[in-house]
Amino acid sequence: MRNELSKIFSHPDKIKYEKYIQRHVDGKKCLDVGCVQHDAEAENSEGWTHSLIKQDAEDILGIDILEDEIAVLAEKGYNVKKADAQDFDLDEEFDVVFLGELIEHLTNICGLFN
Repeated sequence: MRNELSKIFSHPDKIKYEKYIQRHVDGKKCLDVGCVQHDAEAENSEGWTHSLIKQDAEDILGIDILEDEIAVLAEKGYNVKKADAQDFDLDEEFDVVFLGELIEHLTNICGLFN
């Protein structure tokens, strides 16, 4: 997994990607759907998207269906919750919702938008 992330984030457009995220989340309340990125060890990766968002967002909540991985991140102090992207209600509003590398994992894409 870590090798896959390294390939993605060593791409020459990495800086453009980071600046794009920064521009859209700066000072905003953000929801990161699918924040784990397969494994809590992604937190140690230089290009972990949740960390990139956290650097500039006013507030960030990450959700993911991977309960054990969410527990690991929560123990490290991240504001994360277990939730299924296809069916969740957080009773909160967000300025930005980030969906990275997620859609291909869903069986009910319409549930994401309800």
